[in-house]
Amino acid sequence: MKAKAVTDKRRSPRKFRRALNYLRRILEVKVLFECFGIEVGSMTAAEFYVQETDYTHGHDAFVNYNFSGITIKEGRDFEKATQVIVDIITELVKRHWKSGETVTLFVVIHASNAEGTVSKLIESDLVKIETEKQGGLLQRFLEWAGWA
Repeated sequence: MKAKAVTDKRRSPRKFRRALNYLRRILEVKVLFECFGIEVGSMTAAEFYVQETDYTHGHDAFVNYNFSGITIKEGRDFEKATQVIVDIITELVKRHWKSGETVTLFVVIHASNAEGTVSKLIESDLVKIETEKQGGLLQRFLEWAGWA
């Protein structure tokens, strides 16, 4: 198995990239165990990492999250796993990204049967995450007073 987050080093905050790197435990519990029935603690450091792009051009900031090497078995809920990953990453973006940014998120899970003869690609919709504009003191006052 492999879980890899890819994001733009120049545009993504360092604290966000660090938070992505520390997602291992929550993803093991919420995705591997709860959605796939895989034992917690089964992934090594080489299977779980954050990759920063060398170069990107002309688009919003982004996060691409890929899970691969999952075996297709009855009872494994790939759609729920995809949504759980979207929810977790969305929360991290809103918590760590600068206000007023748009971040595009795309989640992909690659799965195949044990023999490797059948494969399945589960993709989220593109998710546009708008971080909240927090405005200055004057802006907050105007909103509070009902004048904005």
